Amino acid sequence: MIVEGDLAGYYYLVPALAGILIIGILRVRHMVLDHHRNRRGLRQFFTCHGKERWGPPVRVKEWQHNAIRHLISQRETLDNDIWQLKNRRNNLAEMEKEEQKKLSDLTISQIKSREAKDLDKSLFIEFEISRNLAKIGDLRNRLQQKDRIISSMEQAKQLANICLRSYIKGENPRLPVQKYLRGLFFDLR
Repeated sequence: MIVEGDLAGYYYLVPALAGILIIGILRVRHMVLDHHRNRRGLRQFFTCHGKERWGPPVRVKEWQHNAIRHLISQRETLDNDIWQLKNRRNNLAEMEKEEQKKLSDLTISQIKSREAKDLDKSLFIEFEISRNLAKIGDLRNRLQQKDRIISSMEQAKQLANICLRSYIKGENPRLPVQKYLRGLFFDLR
């Protein structure tokens, strides 16, 4: 009975130590596998997204050339897509300006029709103003969507440029991902 009371505080310590032990075993296993592959003459190839491949040096060079070609084509398609989206965004901005002009004209004509006490014309103009406001709101939403898409595509282009520079220099092209704590306690391979 005394033993049960003494071990009551260790319930959380045992799983924590087991987790540390498992992570340590996996880390040592990766280190041993890396050493074994290096002894066999294999080289490591990292992709930009943190994945790795092992192969003979000739294959690794081929993978690097393919990755560089792929990144260059990705960058060019992103350039074209960004250019097209910016054109569409500019067209939407011009449409919004035109709708704003129509709105100001409609409000002026509504004020004039109220002064002239023309109730039918005033109601029609009020309906047109509500339609115009709905159009402007829709155009603003579409502009915001285009801006978000353009910014995400520019980020993807920037990441492709970073990865391409690291491939060309021959460095490890893993992108600095702040979400994952790679290499601190365990290796996510």
